[in-house]
Amino acid sequence: MMSKRMTLVAMALTAAIAGCAKQAPSSQALHPVHAVEPTRPKLALGRVAASSESDALHKELAQHLTELQKCQGANTNGAASVWFRIEPDGTVAEAMGRGDDDVMASCLADAVRGIHFAQGTSLSGHVTFAIQSP
Repeated sequence: MMSKRMTLVAMALTAAIAGCAKQAPSSQALHPVHAVEPTRPKLALGRVAASSESDALHKELAQHLTELQKCQGANTNGAASVWFRIEPDGTVAEAMGRGDDDVMASCLADAVRGIHFAQGTSLSGHVTFAIQSP
């Protein structure tokens, strides 16, 4: 008798669960979740100081501003500087960032390190960036 009763309870629970799944009220319908792109701080390319060809370096960095703007840090207002050394083949051998937000400055240094500059002579310099919240 106990097993028949347990079977009936199990059947009743199964029916109740199935009924709940079928009868979800429209006010509780699931809505798709849309990802929200975080607002990124505005990055302005400042002065480029180099051992030579400062204007050419400024133009090349300006062409990569979209890539550089992908960097984010905790402090969305301030400044960052990146010191770099470019090899004759156009690769960046060294890049080091410092600024009001070390995470942002480090990201900018990594981004500069990834840029391939025009081939020429070996040179070193630094660039400053102004960081402003949107």
